[in-house]
Amino acid sequence: MKKNKMLALLLFGLLLMPVSAMAEVNFTMDLSPISMLISSDLDGFQVSKSSFGYYQSETIDGTGSFLPNLKAGIGIDTGKVMHLDITGGVGYLFNAAFSAPMFTLDVAPRFKLGNVVTLAPHIGYIQFGDLSWGDGMDTLMSDSDDVKLTDGGSGLIYGLSLTAGKKVAFVGSIDGISVGEYKVTTNNGYNANRNTLDISGIAIQLGIKFRF
Repeated sequence: MKKNKMLALLLFGLLLMPVSAMAEVNFTMDLSPISMLISSDLDGFQVSKSSFGYYQSETIDGTGSFLPNLKAGIGIDTGKVMHLDITGGVGYLFNAAFSAPMFTLDVAPRFKLGNVVTLAPHIGYIQFGDLSWGDGMDTLMSDSDDVKLTDGGSGLIYGLSLTAGKKVAFVGSIDGISVGEYKVTTNNGYNANRNTLDISGIAIQLGIKFRF
């Protein structure tokens, strides 16, 4: 947690970094409606309850979650070499079992490969909220306040991003997301087959980038 806070302060410091008078500063926005997070730890997570001789159980089947998101911030055009994009954003993680809001702060030096294409390694801080059960499961998880997933979800997002275009561009990225595990807490006769749940994984994101 301490390392994550230090990273957030470092990224915020970059936002305040003085810009050369020769550089062009513009507003940039990334809209990524097609975004999928593959988290291998999700598959097989099970919750069960036994009451008066009656046994119920539900299991998450699959590893995928949707993660549509929007980022906005400043882009610093350093000339022929690169754009330096510093952005913050929000998104929403959801699958058939649960959902959570998401916040991110990101830095990406976009190296220019010709007139319209850029390639950018990037790194940022990412924070997911507590996971809330959705309606995709039957009733055991979705109707219960006795199975909680809390105290996790903060960490790093890092990867490689490609854009094609100028003022309006296609943007795609392959990212690693590494966050703290969620603590699984059960009450009132509910049981889980794990004490923690990790949503870390690989994200594939496709969208549109705007520069103004």
